[in-house]
Amino acid sequence: MILLSDLPYVDDHKGRLWDLSNLFIGIAPVVTIRHKADNSRSIEPTTIAAKEEYSNTSRSYSGRYVVETFSQSRCGIDLETLKPAEANWSIHSPLFELAMLAPGEKELIEASDFCQHENLPTVIWASKEALAKALGDAKNYEPTQLRSPITWAAEPSPNWSAQHREFLTEDGQRLILWLVAEKH
Repeated sequence: MILLSDLPYVDDHKGRLWDLSNLFIGIAPVVTIRHKADNSRSIEPTTIAAKEEYSNTSRSYSGRYVVETFSQSRCGIDLETLKPAEANWSIHSPLFELAMLAPGEKELIEASDFCQHENLPTVIWASKEALAKALGDAKNYEPTQLRSPITWAAEPSPNWSAQHREFLTEDGQRLILWLVAEKH
């Protein structure tokens, strides 16, 4: 767990901005997270990176946080603010399996380093959402069509790389971030 308060930041009229690029070395050149001064969903970049420098961008909103990545490769990013999970929403729930998991995926997740994660359903969702965004329009993919990057330790993807980080905000919110990018 990374404390956002321990990382350097810049305050401006839009809120507080952290450059997370050094936490995702080798996957995307620019990654930022912003705590917004308001709760709007602006289409303007939250970072100082010039859009023209990078052919691919991805953005995700969760509460008052927005995360962005800029890259020359196809990329996708997802940010989730943790909320209490419903008791019946777990990898062991038939409903969860039917709604979220690809055939054979449950066994790979259970064999992964993430299997004991206390927020496994959110981790699975965020990883699949980042992958769907990297593939193109995330609305074109059902979660059951994609194997989570969590499973890539057992069955590595030849074309994609993924990284996961978790943050704790100054007010105690936990944030889960997944970044997926096409390998060069």
